[in-house]
Amino acid sequence: MHTLSKKACSLALVALAFGTGSAQAALVNFTLTGDVIYADAGNLFGLNSGGTVSVSGVFDDAVLTGGAGAVSFTSSFPSNSFTVTAGSYTFSQIDDVSGGVYPKLDLTAGMGFSDFKFLADIGSFGYFDSQLGSFDGDDDNLGLVSGSWTTFTTTPVPEASTYGMMLAGLGLVGFMAARRKSL
Repeated sequence: MHTLSKKACSLALVALAFGTGSAQAALVNFTLTGDVIYADAGNLFGLNSGGTVSVSGVFDDAVLTGGAGAVSFTSSFPSNSFTVTAGSYTFSQIDDVSGGVYPKLDLTAGMGFSDFKFLADIGSFGYFDSQLGSFDGDDDNLGLVSGSWTTFTTTPVPEASTYGMMLAGLGLVGFMAARRKSL
């Protein structure tokens, strides 16, 4: 009977160890910030030279190899999302008008920033465009802005996997049952 308790305790600890392991793919928060280099006076974006444009969002890193690759923000990847804040304008992935080519975040090894590709219409002739490491926009009133992306940061999204939590719980129950029988 004592040997059975030791085996049950060992199995419970193994289940607990598997339950607390990390998953292969994970959600990642990101922030991309750019500096406005040129801005026409009175542009409807409300931006001035020296101002900032930012992108913040989340993506699933499952598509990356070694932290490098292209992250798509199309409906095929529903866990990926972002918000662009360009002065008084705010955009998301649903505002992209590139016909399925964009929006996309290109990363180099180790999740280093390479490019953010996005295109949104503003009114009849206006737009906000991001590609080749920079951004520019026309507010539909010939108020132009342009700049370069300068800072990219990522942080993992703290998330407990359902499968991992189930195994951890099973391990704890097994450990407690084995401990109770040995007493």
